[in-house]
Amino acid sequence: MASAASSSCPMDLTYVETIPWNTSVCKDPIDKDSCCTTLLSIFAIGLAELLKDTSTFYLPHEDTSSTCLSEFKLRLEALSIQPNMVYLCFPDPTRFVFNSSGCAGIRTVQDWKQKVGMVTPVDKTCNGDLKDNTRCSICFDAATKLTSQLKSIDPNANATKCFHYVVLYAAGVANPFGTTDLSTTGCILGLLGLSSAVTKGSSSNRGKVMKLVFTLLGAVIGVVLASVLMVVYRKWDERRKQNAHHREIENNVRASVLPNTGAKWFHISELEHGTSKFSESNVIGRGGDGLCTKGLFRMALWLQLRNF
Repeated sequence: MASAASSSCPMDLTYVETIPWNTSVCKDPIDKDSCCTTLLSIFAIGLAELLKDTSTFYLPHEDTSSTCLSEFKLRLEALSIQPNMVYLCFPDPTRFVFNSSGCAGIRTVQDWKQKVGMVTPVDKTCNGDLKDNTRCSICFDAATKLTSQLKSIDPNANATKCFHYVVLYAAGVANPFGTTDLSTTGCILGLLGLSSAVTKGSSSNRGKVMKLVFTLLGAVIGVVLASVLMVVYRKWDERRKQNAHHREIENNVRASVLPNTGAKWFHISELEHGTSKFSESNVIGRGGDGLCTKGLFRMALWLQLRNF
């Protein structure tokens, strides 16, 4: 029983199938590097949420990590992504397991604050809406500086691992919008797969990193806009079909009834205008089938003038 509990995944990965993200990078033709960068950011959402809920960085055991990666694979399969991409991108499950030598021995948020202080530049710059490129860039600068601070505390620490700690903290703790918010997924977690370039510190690499981050951010926003446009189009098309059906009924009624009675066909908009939107003040009677309402119409005025 204890073994089963230890190997269960503590992360809720249902978000993989519900948040907007560009799944096409992991479908034929597959660019392995781009796909792995994207999958790292998506998996990191769960790690950041775990940090937010438990104040604990990373997973406790290799078995737990393997279980989470297996579940991650199933979620991706539901999106028609080849299951072997998880093993190609993350062949070593210990990558997501806590290691005391990873970054200054930090395990919990309490450890983090003891090492770097109660409030860091990341808390101040990564705590808002980061869909704006300038704000995202400022957050990025704070993350790289904090990584250098962690390295100065523990010279033997892995710079890439420390940068990952900073990113997870920014997404799970510093940013109040939540780990699945566009600014979090596009800006903060978009940095995870680019940490090898970040930790080199060159300005040219920094420019490339920010370009890639903004590309990821743009892709996420693009998917959302496409979804919104699709919903708007469907509603417009549905309304167009309804109007066509109503016009067909109207034409049939006009052809079969109105020529024989001398009646006038009014559109619903004309009725609303003439009765002040069926105002109670215009009600002149009530019956078993509904209300009888008076109204003033241009046709009526024209007839009065003509008869006069």
